[in-house]
Amino acid sequence: MTTCKVCSAPTFMVCGRGCRVAYCSQEHLNQDWLRHKYTDCVQRSGVPNLTAVNLLNPLNTLPTVLAIFFNPSSEEHTFQRVTIREYNSPDLSAFFPNDTPKALRMTQTVGSSNARFPLHIWFSPRARSAHTPKNRAIAALTQGHERRQWCGPVIVLKLAGRRTRTYRDVTDVDFVTLTQYFIDY
Repeated sequence: MTTCKVCSAPTFMVCGRGCRVAYCSQEHLNQDWLRHKYTDCVQRSGVPNLTAVNLLNPLNTLPTVLAIFFNPSSEEHTFQRVTIREYNSPDLSAFFPNDTPKALRMTQTVGSSNARFPLHIWFSPRARSAHTPKNRAIAALTQGHERRQWCGPVIVLKLAGRRTRTYRDVTDVDFVTLTQYFIDY
């Protein structure tokens, strides 16, 4: 029997990437995720594993990815976990409780080169017409230089490739491209 990497409790939930690391709960997996993703699995294979969201799925739980949430009522963005439902559809109901969000697919990086991992920018298409306040987090990120007035909540997910609908975790590196996009769009 294997033991949990975090608390050493006995467990049967082993990483699906073949690196022989186990966790006793989804909470411990989430707690250790970044270290695990970039050390355990990389050391085992020798190269970073760029597959999307399916690290460990012990009891048919739905996978999650890290996304950037721009809260309209705060000047700070936050990283939030988003559950990916069947058919690689993100569950955004917590961010858009009374609306169906629309997505823009951002395929260009700064300098107009093709993005290896495009970003999906989810927003409320009705927020501007409903006179929802301007998104303060985006205004703070762009220092007020955004061309379009973004209103309501905005959440950004990262695709695992140009021709896929699977998602992977966003990183701080994505902010350069996002900031430029919010300024130019």
